[in-house]
Amino acid sequence: MSVVLIDQQNQEAFKKLLTREAFYGMTEKKNVFCLGAVCDDVAVGALAGYPDGDIFRVISLFIAPSYRRKGFATELINELQEDLIDEARTLSIRFAVTDPDTESLCEFFESLGFIRDDRGGKDTYIVEMSEISQVLEAFREQIEKKHENAGLCRLCELSTKDIKVVENQAAEHRAPVPGSGIGGKDIEKDYSYLMIRGGALEGYCIIDRSILDLPTIAAVWVNKNNPLITAHILYRALCRVRDFMPQEPYIAMNAVTEGSVSLVKKYLPRAVGISYTYFRTIERS
Repeated sequence: MSVVLIDQQNQEAFKKLLTREAFYGMTEKKNVFCLGAVCDDVAVGALAGYPDGDIFRVISLFIAPSYRRKGFATELINELQEDLIDEARTLSIRFAVTDPDTESLCEFFESLGFIRDDRGGKDTYIVEMSEISQVLEAFREQIEKKHENAGLCRLCELSTKDIKVVENQAAEHRAPVPGSGIGGKDIEKDYSYLMIRGGALEGYCIIDRSILDLPTIAAVWVNKNNPLITAHILYRALCRVRDFMPQEPYIAMNAVTEGSVSLVKKYLPRAVGISYTYFRTIERS
């Protein structure tokens, strides 16, 4: 058994062992790192992920059924750990688990010293852009019943001073914000929407590209969880992403709070969870 780097030369041999999202991220040069397991010149397993700040997110780990329970997954993880230490990219690994209810998979992670992060708000979802039109139609029907879009604006329309005021109000509300902040350089300000009334922040949908360089809903918050304001903000943001980024196959979302998870289930029912979090600190020798 050997572990190899998956690249353009051998990617077709591992294609069936990677999720569609992982293969897309690798072939489109979205900063996805892939390792493959080989036995007797046959591709039998694959692991894929990407660095995200001080975390490495594994979004795909699969071993062909007839080769399971033979140490291939463990070898892939060990090789990943060695690569992360050698390159000093991160000190933690967070694993994406496509089926969190798979008991054997949970037991496998725990046997390697990984801990499930059950605090909520650490999950990642993606939805196909082709599905967004159905979501938007549902939003449109909801918001047409009662027009309540006064105060809606794009983040790019605010001054640096106004953005600072928004960030301060978000902090007062303990609202979720992206890692780079609402006004961070990585934020897609032209696609992010806020609702401000009488100088008071009522809600926002912040877009960046933090997941696989895809348009990503990095944070959503609405004061008092007003469903109509939520629908207005999401409708505007998703419409703009769909209309001005038609080449993108997916839109992603970071569920940064338990409320965000509920929002995904309510408004994006076809979204697929690609990152249920396990973690283990990598100790340098």
